[in-house]
Amino acid sequence: MAELPNTPTIAAVTMMGIAAVAVFAVVILMFYKYSQRKRNAALMIAVAFTFWGLAALATFTGALLHLIYAPEAGDIQFSRYGINLGYAFSAMSNIFIVLFVSEVFSRYPIFRRTKKLIPILHGIFNGITIGLIVNVFIESSNAVDITEQFNPDYPLAQTVYHLALTVITLVLLLVFSARSRSQATLLWEKAGFSFIMATAITGMLIYVSFVIDLLVQDIWPSIFGSGYTWFNNLGWLFAIVMVNLAYIGFFMPNWIRNKYKKMEEAK
Repeated sequence: MAELPNTPTIAAVTMMGIAAVAVFAVVILMFYKYSQRKRNAALMIAVAFTFWGLAALATFTGALLHLIYAPEAGDIQFSRYGINLGYAFSAMSNIFIVLFVSEVFSRYPIFRRTKKLIPILHGIFNGITIGLIVNVFIESSNAVDITEQFNPDYPLAQTVYHLALTVITLVLLLVFSARSRSQATLLWEKAGFSFIMATAITGMLIYVSFVIDLLVQDIWPSIFGSGYTWFNNLGWLFAIVMVNLAYIGFFMPNWIRNKYKKMEEAK
């Protein structure tokens, strides 16, 4: 961690802000639906996306403050704090998504045999991510070098570790949704699982876009060296799509459900 972070572009900050607003708008709808149904699974997925919304909000707030104040060496590097907090909240989101999977798909042998062991272990592993981030914050606050002070890094190993856990989370959601879709008999049920599968795939595309954003900066520094390429914006666009797919899949509105019922009746 010898360099200062790139200054976010106005376009990047705008996309982050739109994504944060979009996520929380859907989260409010999720909690409203939960208040009507009072089901544990509904609460788990609403909490999961609340943490994901907090991740988007932390990243947006850090980027916005960085853009406004343009900190120099020795100042608080807001964007780095925002990104790291985003990772921490994302790890919390992972925990609740897997808890949701273990609850909704508890009839499958793997969950019947292991009970809550999988979400517990998964929670511990994601807790390590949060611990690593806390350690990075402590190291940056105690750093002697002025460039490293209040400039928490997000090391490659830490980043890869979190991304691997996130992929595992989304793959579990994708696989069990696909299995349930193949066993569903009603068209609207199949559609619901399809939307959940699309949620998982789109969630992966978010992080793929962020990784490509970093890669192109390293490969073509003369073109993308200033950071925050359009791949970063694409990632936040996927986030907006993901949360809307999630709402339809997990809390299918009546008008969409009725549409599929009419399609089935028309066969």
